[in-house]
Amino acid sequence: MSVKKKYFCTREWGFGSNIVNYLKSAMFCHQNNYELILQDRNNSIGKEFELFSVIELPVFVNRTKTKTTIPVEDIKTFVKFNISAKYSIREKFLYSFFYLTGFNSRFFIKNFNHDSKINSFFSSNYIKYGENSMKFCWKYNSKTNDIFKNLEQDFNCQDFKPNLSIQIRGGDKIEESLILGVKPALVDDYLTICLEELKKIDKANVKVYVMTDTYSYFKLIKDRLEEFYPNADIRSFANPNQEGHLQADFNALGIKTKIDSYYFFLFELEMLRKANVCVGSFNSNIFYLASLIRYEQINVFISVDSTFENSFL
Repeated sequence: MSVKKKYFCTREWGFGSNIVNYLKSAMFCHQNNYELILQDRNNSIGKEFELFSVIELPVFVNRTKTKTTIPVEDIKTFVKFNISAKYSIREKFLYSFFYLTGFNSRFFIKNFNHDSKINSFFSSNYIKYGENSMKFCWKYNSKTNDIFKNLEQDFNCQDFKPNLSIQIRGGDKIEESLILGVKPALVDDYLTICLEELKKIDKANVKVYVMTDTYSYFKLIKDRLEEFYPNADIRSFANPNQEGHLQADFNALGIKTKIDSYYFFLFELEMLRKANVCVGSFNSNIFYLASLIRYEQINVFISVDSTFENSFL
């Protein structure tokens, strides 16, 4: 009997979005005895960089360098695809061209991130996988771990394990939220939760890490927390010139800079998820991702707005 297969292709989106969707596919395949075919050479870094070269792929995941195609089934599928808001005008044009002309007969490259069977499975099982880490699907290889060790030394944080971490996005994430009709949470919303959680910690040992793309957010959080905890160790890797991540600006960078940024993003993700308590928003792929690959089941992830089950399912 042939092995059932699912396919996953990375897209030219942010790191968090690609990894979250990969993890959902991997978990579905692991639980349902599928082989996962991974195509990860087309992403926001470049068409030749493999986004998942940073991890040891699970045994049921196999990489392919060939773009995977699926059959165009019938006129009903054709109509359904073209009225869907999930696909770009370019994708719809190519789909229509292949379907109507017969060129590359009855096959089309699909956006596998919108697999209804996978999303339905995850939607039905989110509690189980929200409470039990998916980190076995996201295990860094030796090269990545060596890079992390070097970064720890560069930033003198070998022994820094935060009691509490915060992830807060600015930049184009604000605009995206407004377009979707979602009011972004304010810095004060994060601070309210943080102060409540810090009351449970010994004042003499307060360590806080802030993962943000906006330095002014970090400065505000640091100043406010120090009013209550003057001896707290509050850190961030944001620099004074950072005032929000813009994906379009990132896409215009050279490939080496983008690869370095990718490893640094993963290093920051490690800092975020190792905290006992993480505060963020489940409307952010990064915070959502950190919760999926949490270090321990007892780690707590508190969202300032959307609940886990209502975010990316």
